[in-house]
Amino acid sequence: MHQANLKLLLLLPFMIAGTAFAGTVTLTGSCIQENAAYGKISFILVNSGNQSASSLSVVPSLIGSGKFYPVYTYNELMPGTQINLSINSQDINGSGVYPAYFNVSYRQGTALYSDVFPCTSGIEIGNATVSSWIMLTYGISNTSSGYMIGVNALNAGYGTANATIGLVAPGGLDFSGQSTYDIEMRPGRTYSVNFTLGNMAGGYSSYTAMLYATYRYGGLVHSTISDIVIKEHHAKSQVLGDLVIFMGIFAFLIVVALLARIALIRSMRKRAK
Repeated sequence: MHQANLKLLLLLPFMIAGTAFAGTVTLTGSCIQENAAYGKISFILVNSGNQSASSLSVVPSLIGSGKFYPVYTYNELMPGTQINLSINSQDINGSGVYPAYFNVSYRQGTALYSDVFPCTSGIEIGNATVSSWIMLTYGISNTSSGYMIGVNALNAGYGTANATIGLVAPGGLDFSGQSTYDIEMRPGRTYSVNFTLGNMAGGYSSYTAMLYATYRYGGLVHSTISDIVIKEHHAKSQVLGDLVIFMGIFAFLIVVALLARIALIRSMRKRAK
């Protein structure tokens, strides 16, 4: 075998291995309270993956403010870089802790992704020192048309709370039922509600959501916030497909390596003669 062809054959497994696996976008969002008197918060979005997120849109929302914030758009968020946003909420009626979140949509290649990043400690406005009473637990089940999220809300306090329990989902999802429930919650009692979401629309591939409960008591607004990660129906089959592809590539690399070794041995024998 010609020496140049032999070198190419030896390098082929490494060339294939270098192109067989796609990059990933890994976004992490963090909320930071800056000034409680003005409801000023910062949002930091970091891409710790190895591929750029393109066509980003970031939409801040503060439940209970009645204010619509602008959509922030970015052409690209490269690996190892971050976005910093600061917003003010000066139109809040009443002190307390309010649910807040940032809805982020972006593209990775041709796939469209959307995630909700909750400010899980809430946004503090003015005096907000009283603890929240409501405790939330949930379960997720698949349905023929999407997902059912069952929520149990316990009032662990000592007074009645006129609460709103809601679910915030990112773009690409449709509610087939209610997105909020107004419930008079008595002390020590558990209340159950269900949220029904349709399957992903518009090519969306993954998402997180935010579950919250908020109520007013003693002149203060109180909130309980939790983030939810929901997986798609085809997630397992997709993982299995990736595994099959990986095993096929791995087997191919072994065959190529064996052929290269055989060719190398033959070449060395010819030189020895």
